[in-house]
Amino acid sequence: MAYGQSGNNESSDHRGPPLKSQTSQVLSPMANPEALPAATEGTTLLAVIDRWIPLAYRFDVPTICRFYGILIQMYYNDHDPPHFHVVYNEFKAVIAINDLSILFGDLPPKAIGLVMEWARLHKSELLMDWNLSQQKQPLNSISPLE
Repeated sequence: MAYGQSGNNESSDHRGPPLKSQTSQVLSPMANPEALPAATEGTTLLAVIDRWIPLAYRFDVPTICRFYGILIQMYYNDHDPPHFHVVYNEFKAVIAINDLSILFGDLPPKAIGLVMEWARLHKSELLMDWNLSQQKQPLNSISPLE
């Protein structure tokens, strides 16, 4: 079975083209193939990689911004309401773009404050990236909080 194909004929809704500004920085899952665990019969390479690579370093989730150790990510063709994903150390959260409510997960108070301040400043850009992600178009990078 070819790399990236699933055995159940379902396509992954979260995959899409790399960020426009990061095209040359897309990580290769085969950078160190010896470090990957062995696949069992019927297991795709992508399934093995998905178990091996932590969410913050997954090559198929566009990171649209990084600041103070916080990653802001957006999946392709994700479910409503419009939202973005935040990864900070071992913490993960999903935040709605329209009202900046935390839909899922948790972050330390300082990280929440930084993310909310950043999101208020870049709400229109987040909505633009959300619309691009729904069309599986390359996402735009968004300026970090300074």
